[in-house]
Amino acid sequence: MDFPGDLIRACRRQRFAQEKLDPGERRQIGGQVIAYMMQRHEAEGEPMSTLMTAQVAYVFEDFDDMFLDCDDPTDDEIWGSDPETCPSPI
Repeated sequence: MDFPGDLIRACRRQRFAQEKLDPGERRQIGGQVIAYMMQRHEAEGEPMSTLMTAQVAYVFEDFDDMFLDCDDPTDDEIWGSDPETCPSPI
């Protein structure tokens, strides 16, 4: 097992497969791949504990461009010109 390499390869394969679909059918795969690892920690005379770490394992090539596109609330194609038509946050 190659962690997080296997996870990164799976995410890239999923993105490649989605890019072959029609735009209306796609699931957007991208951003950052965050790898979480949990490790058992045992010390004599102490209760068992768990150490959890997280790291950015991979950043898709278009992350910066996509982040800027998503961060622009003035994009009329996404939000519309009327504030009442903005999607409500869940």
